[in-house]
Amino acid sequence: MKSFASISRREFLKNLGILAQSSLIAPFLPKASKNITLPVIEASCAPVSPSRVVRVHNSESTFWDYSTGVYVDYIREPVVRDMMGLAVQRLAGTSSVNLGWKTLFPYRPGDTVAIKGNFSEFGSAGYSKQVYPTPQVIRTIVDGLTAHVGIPPSDIYLFELSFGLPSQGTVDRPVNFVTRGGTGTLGGADLSATVSLRSNPGMTIYVPGILTQAAHVIDLVGMRTGGMYGSVSTDCFKNHFGTVRHDSINNTAPYLHNNKAGNIVDIRRNTHLRDKTRLIVCDLLFAATDRYMAPEPWGSFPGGPTPNSILVSKDPVAFSSVQRDYMDRERASRGLSISGDDYLREAAGFNLGIYERGVFGSDFTYSNIDYAVVDMG
Repeated sequence: MKSFASISRREFLKNLGILAQSSLIAPFLPKASKNITLPVIEASCAPVSPSRVVRVHNSESTFWDYSTGVYVDYIREPVVRDMMGLAVQRLAGTSSVNLGWKTLFPYRPGDTVAIKGNFSEFGSAGYSKQVYPTPQVIRTIVDGLTAHVGIPPSDIYLFELSFGLPSQGTVDRPVNFVTRGGTGTLGGADLSATVSLRSNPGMTIYVPGILTQAAHVIDLVGMRTGGMYGSVSTDCFKNHFGTVRHDSINNTAPYLHNNKAGNIVDIRRNTHLRDKTRLIVCDLLFAATDRYMAPEPWGSFPGGPTPNSILVSKDPVAFSSVQRDYMDRERASRGLSISGDDYLREAAGFNLGIYERGVFGSDFTYSNIDYAVVDMG
């Protein structure tokens, strides 16, 4: 079985020297206190283990008491930035954070990056009612792209086509925001890019312009379950269920709800996701076992009731296998239902990644997934 890796905070900070000297990121750092389809862009040719999944933990990243205020106000952003940098470095297998970002993103001037955040129904729920990717994690991703890869904020797009995004003031970075739009717009159907569904071969759905025009894609999810999927965590497969567009109304096609498992696999097989996804991130600072609830203490998570973690990978199947292991373990400990994982097995059958469910000791271990847990304290 794969062994866990560890690194001291002191050792990691040595690798951040180049970040401290960078003039690109300075303007964006927060105060310490508080419709033509592009050619398919090849995946990074860097020596990244195909099935590598990395979880970085730091108990100092949050300090919420689960009752006062809203959880996003109790996050230490400088600590989260260190965690993200280390996660990227270990995922890429490089000697520095700077090289890690460059390895994962084969950027060329003019390339755009599309960050798909899981913010479904954010407009009606918001951070006070549900677990969503936090502004602090969004900012660390944007800052990594600008400081280390050299991508200007004007070429970075945060998008969610199902009911809302956090405000630009909340995200606090001058990136582009894309929500639902009409045909030919970034938030609408690109009629030149179709998705084939095995369950409905006579139906047509489309990839939105934001994906067809992007050179690089990042999946960003939180740790909670997703409505129509019951007990299934909102992994990177579920994340794009609301991304594709219907042929006439530029909305999610209603027939996707039939054979949901097969349909999300077919969506993920589309070239604009399969070949452009550079990084998958789970904001695992907090977690919830259901959809319509704020974060809650977990009794089964290694290291304490607050996960205080960031989970990253390039492999959507391995990533979702690990994410589901934590969710399923917690739900089982509470006597809650556990949904099947047939969609992950099916995705592995289409060579989208490595499927495996872990064995729990002090943490999950795997024989085929290259899983590393890095504890920063």
